[in-house]
Amino acid sequence: MITIFICIFALLLAVIGFCLLKKPRLFLPLIGDTPEHRQFLHGFGLGYFIVALVGIPVAIWGTKLIAFAYLFIALLITLTFSIRFSGKMKQPK
Repeated sequence: MITIFICIFALLLAVIGFCLLKKPRLFLPLIGDTPEHRQFLHGFGLGYFIVALVGIPVAIWGTKLIAFAYLFIALLITLTFSIRFSGKMKQPK
């Protein structure tokens, strides 16, 4: 069950990473189109891809402890992105 969850989570992270890297225009209207914001999205896109790639061997060969550590780290990265992204969002006037 944990293996299936990690595979689905890694696939979801890969899709989000692809969107952040290749389609930042989906997110830029929310935070503004500046080079700093593009770099922010690119950095987290790469981070999501790396975490997704690490999820594959963890799902195949990992023990429960390694699997839960992977999920904890992935959720921390996702939490960090969410908090920083929401902080960059424009306030309505």
